Amino acid sequence: MRRKSGTSFATPIAVGVAALILQFAWAHITDEGMLDSLQSFSGMRKALRLMADEEKRLGYRYITPWRLFKSSNDVERVKREMERVLS
Repeated sequence: MRRKSGTSFATPIAVGVAALILQFAWAHITDEGMLDSLQSFSGMRKALRLMADEEKRLGYRYITPWRLFKSSNDVERVKREMERVLS
């Protein structure tokens, strides 16, 4: 196993995380405006930034999904965080 970097590796991972965010939102958020916002570039960017480390490494910010999704019992907390950034 080797560590790799670059967009060819980062893009599919980010797309997978974005898909998980959308699935979570469709299952738990009822506000149509928020769902529409999340399906836009700027809305998804806001949601992904909830998971990004503030500290840059090698000039890049890293997505760390566990920052937002800490446990399976965090549905209400995650909904509040998403509502805060998408409102």
